[in-house]
Parts: sequence; C-alpha cells; structure tokens
Amino acid sequence: RHLYLSSDRAGGYGGYDIWIATWDGRTWSGVTNAGPAVNSAFDEVDPAFAPATRRFYFSSNRPISADDAKAKAEVPAAGPLSPSFDIYEAVVVETEVSTNSAVTNAASNAVAAPASKPKPKKQPAAEKQAPAKRARAARIREPVPAAMPHITVSFEDVVRLDAVSSPADDRHISFTPHGDFAYLGSNRDAAKSGYDIFRSHIVNGALTTPVNLGVEVNRPEDDLAPTIRMEGFDLLYSSSAHPAAEYAHMLRSTTAREVIPRMDYSK
Repeated sequence: RHLYLSSDRAGGYGGYDIWIATWDGRTWSGVTNAGPAVNSAFDEVDPAFAPATRRFYFSSNRPISADDAKAKAEVPAAGPLSPSFDIYEAVVVETEVSTNSAVTNAASNAVAAPASKPKPKKQPAAEKQAPAKRARAARIREPVPAAMPHITVSFEDVVRLDAVSSPADDRHISFTPHGDFAYLGSNRDAAKSGYDIFRSHIVNGALTTPVNLGVEVNRPEDDLAPTIRMEGFDLLYSSSAHPAAEYAHMLRSTTAREVIPRMDYSK
C-alpha cells in the first residue's frame, strides 16, 4: 500500500528526506513528505521496517547534542552526505479516512427502479461470423482494480537507538524475516578497515550492541548496504572492489549453514 524512499527533491525540510508513495490499485502515485516528526533540516535516508510490526527505522545525521555535533565533525564525510549517521526508530500510525460518506450512504440506501425487459437486438452478420474473436477479447480485457481505501500515515515516538548507533556512520539497517536479527553497515571500526557489516541480536523486541561479522564477510575495503534473503540464511551486500579491479563496487552474497550436532551413544 505504501512505498518509503529517501530523496533530496524540492519541497523537503532540508537535505535528503523520507518520502511516501501510495499504491492506488494500479500504479504508485501521490508521493508525499513523511513530515517533521521524521524529517529534519539534516539528512534522513535508508527507510526500513521490522517484520510484522509498525516499527519504522531510518538513518539521520542530525546532531543530538553539542558533544555529539563535535564528535560528528571529527568523522570524515561519506560521499555527498555529511557525517555521521545514526539509526532512529519510530512507530507508524495508519488511519483510514472515509471520503464522500454522505454520497456513499445515499447511494446504498436508494431503491433502484425495476428495469424493463430489453428487446432482443438483431445481431449483425459480421458479429455472427466472429464469436471466437469476441470471446478472446473478453478474456484478455484488463480487470478494473478495486478502489483502495485512503490511508494517512503519521509517526510517533521517534527516538535515536543508542544500542546500535555510534559517533561514526551507521547506515542501511535491515532485518531478517523472523525479526530476530538486524544488519547494518558502519565504519565504527575505521582504524581496522572501512565500512563493515555488523549484526545486532534482537532480544524481547530490543536491538542489542552490533557485532562485527568478521573477516569471513568484511574485507579491508568497504562492505555495506546489507539485505537478507532466504529466510535469513543469505546475506546480500555491496562491497567496494580492490583498487586494481575494473568495477568500483561489487554485489556479494554469503550463505549461512545451520550445523546440528549429532551424538552416537551406541558405542
């Protein structure tokens, strides 16, 4: 019903904002700004939802205090956006708005006049000769989509997630389908490498301190923008190539294997 995206198009609050497109049953339309509860004069990017919840997540480089602003100023910029980003959480509230209720009620209460029995029409000879053609046209005719209810979106309880945020750059949060882990890209270990993929275990609905996935996934170059597939067993992410490589970025994937120990007590 709704598609969330980030854009620096005109009409925002400043920099990149979160915007919402609406599905009308046939196409995406009506792109609107998510509003000041989420957006600020700084940049808001990387929208994401936790599975089966109304919890909405995004990254923002807004400072939260004078000390935080000073710490952010010491981190080098990441591309065209100013440093550094933190992870934020909000609760999405969707409200269905009734439109033309008076007209709808009047139409539903009206009593239709009995229809007169139509007189049979004489079928032209050309139509008699092409019944199969008319049948095929009827089968391929596109169905008219049902009218979608009008839903307004608002946000509540917008907070910075201290457990997963750092003075460095924290971006691209995503979740496993079961909602038990969250993945993100961060350069908090910049002394060791560039951006790395981190994983946060979700315990009782709360995200815990992210853990670096290690050399099995992360390389000396930048690894970021994680996406989870295959019910949480496949990790897809972007990786900057070696300076000598032909491409600046590569799409990589890695698959986790579940190992179940079995003991033989027969001996």
